[in-house]
Amino acid sequence: MAEATLATSTGILRFVFDFNHLAIKRNVAEMTHADSLIVPANGANPANWVLGHILENRSFALELVHEQPIWADGDEEPYNQGSKGLDPAKARPWESLIADLDATQERLQRGLEKLDPDELDAKHAENAKRPRGAQLHFMAFHEGYHAGQLGILRRVAGKPGAI
Repeated sequence: MAEATLATSTGILRFVFDFNHLAIKRNVAEMTHADSLIVPANGANPANWVLGHILENRSFALELVHEQPIWADGDEEPYNQGSKGLDPAKARPWESLIADLDATQERLQRGLEKLDPDELDAKHAENAKRPRGAQLHFMAFHEGYHAGQLGILRRVAGKPGAI
């Protein structure tokens, strides 16, 4: 890939993560901790789990851009993909999840800004399934999917639509 294309890819990643951050912030605005724990019909995950899951994924994204994850190893356990429901006693306080989202956004943007464009085509680890850039693009897509879920969960909590 030409260097200009890779630089554009980093720029696109910064744009998408910024847009996701804006959508998430709008969707979680005015929600309380109690709102975040409402379990929708059919046992879907509550907003607290969805936002925590976004942050759990951002920890890996931060590693990919050479930034420090926001949580210590093991803190993400209640929010891992495939976890069996969120125990309200293990749920992080809603306001702390929102603060952590803002902190990860700053780190993610800083890391993307400093990332050497040549690293986007390289795998971050020997056993990685895809190059770093493709992994980051997938993670941005995955985050956007969950940002939309937060919009629906906002409505489940009785709040008006925000986007």
